[in-house]
Amino acid sequence: MKNLIVLIAENLTQAETCVYNLRRQNFHAGLRGINVLSGQLMQIVSRMMEQAESLQEWGYDADMGYVASVISGITDAQEKQDYVLIADLLELQLRPMLLQLQETLIANTADLLQENRLEDNIKGLSAADKRLAEEIMTYKGNGTCVVEPTSSGFLTLAVTDDTGTYYFHSNVNPVTEGRIFAEQYYSLEHSHYVVFGLGLGYHIKALLDLDDGLYIDIIEPDMEIIRTAFTVMDMEWLYGNSRIRLIWDKDYKNWHKILGEGKCQVIHYPSLRHIQNAETRLSVEKFFIHDSGVRNMQIQFENNFRDNIVNCTRYVDELNTAFQDKKAVIVAAGPSLDKNVQLLKDRSEDTIIVAAGTVFRKLINLGIRPDYVIFLDAQPHLYQLQLKGLEHMDIPIICASTACKKIAAAYQGEKYLICQRGYNRAEDYAQERGYQLYETGGSVSTIALDLCIRLGCRAIAYIGLDLAFTDNHSHAVGTSDYGEESEENKIRTSAVDGGTVPTSRIFMIYNKWIADRVKKEDVKVPVYDATEGGALIPGLKVIYLSEFL
Repeated sequence: MKNLIVLIAENLTQAETCVYNLRRQNFHAGLRGINVLSGQLMQIVSRMMEQAESLQEWGYDADMGYVASVISGITDAQEKQDYVLIADLLELQLRPMLLQLQETLIANTADLLQENRLEDNIKGLSAADKRLAEEIMTYKGNGTCVVEPTSSGFLTLAVTDDTGTYYFHSNVNPVTEGRIFAEQYYSLEHSHYVVFGLGLGYHIKALLDLDDGLYIDIIEPDMEIIRTAFTVMDMEWLYGNSRIRLIWDKDYKNWHKILGEGKCQVIHYPSLRHIQNAETRLSVEKFFIHDSGVRNMQIQFENNFRDNIVNCTRYVDELNTAFQDKKAVIVAAGPSLDKNVQLLKDRSEDTIIVAAGTVFRKLINLGIRPDYVIFLDAQPHLYQLQLKGLEHMDIPIICASTACKKIAAAYQGEKYLICQRGYNRAEDYAQERGYQLYETGGSVSTIALDLCIRLGCRAIAYIGLDLAFTDNHSHAVGTSDYGEESEENKIRTSAVDGGTVPTSRIFMIYNKWIADRVKKEDVKVPVYDATEGGALIPGLKVIYLSEFL
């Protein structure tokens, strides 16, 4: 019966791969897969007939006539070269039929799936890494990992820690999920990957299957996960390949060393969530968010970049004389903004206002004219939220090279381009023209700080930079992102006025970025927090805006 479960699991995966290839019009791979699929189906039918009595006892009616009609339909479509129909039949008929059969088998024989493979795996691993093999064998375990069968017949992993219980792999088909993961990160430009998070290895094996010439370093800090994988999975693909290294890195020392070698870094998100050291987790989340943003927005970034370098006729370096030796107030959109924003009406001539695009409309409605407005977000809806109706203003705007292209295209006033470090196209463009690059930090508030520092302001102060959910709000009334937030899944951090305040991990990443930025050697001027609320930002001097002005 276990052999049948394994065969169905492989067949389900093969069917999904065929559908994927046929719909990509990779007919060679799709049809090659169909041939493998057909052979597997014949074996499944044979086993079903052998186990017909047991299946009937478990409530599964093996309608062999229907099975034959499904196979016949696929064969007919193949003869007609109707590849669209083949994919539909695999998805709409074959897959549901096999899943129903598999779920019946698993419900009655689930104990058969968790074969103990530890001894064989350790024997194989000892030849490649004797020290790690000994560490695995002497480890006693803490019970935080539970292996469960999926509906397709493969195993998944559930982990419990201080954030709750959650899954490391799909409960439907972790092999298919692993392939999707691998294709997202694989690039012909890279031959050496550093993958954070072993799990049960599906995502890493899939990466290797795409290109068996890769070098892969796997970083896993939790021995419980390593031992679990070596207990329930066949890990020969790992220890039997000299190009793959599994590094147990409980203190993250080896990981930081390896990352400095310029290899392609890949983060398995459930493994990121499982990091128990708060500071390390925040650092990894910072990288993950940036990397995911660039990866998932690649087309949008390129689209925006092409238009922005044309529509922004000036570069932000030209503003050096306008910023030099001035005091700058960076206006963010936090809920505490209303406490002191009106004071900006009485600023002196040597104080400039640098506003986030989120607060542009609010400031204009209050009768406050910012000196510059910065736009960073690449999403197309940014124009509607932050600029529509203000296109006629003559206030200079500063657009990141990948910011929503509609902003620069529609705005009638002066438009300055700012190229950010970390985006290859912007880096190349700036280098070719001798322009300065700027650190974004991930938000308008952070890139504004880098801008004010690099352009020579003599003092800088933030207002509206809560980086917290003050009174259950993340943004001020009248800003484009205003809305009520619940405290669910929020974390707490030190408040600027004592005690604690609810915040989010993304806010904490911005908080740490600012704290790190003001510690760098090029920061020779004081940076203040005049927000009058929100989270405490280490390194910023707390001040009232009236005093700063």
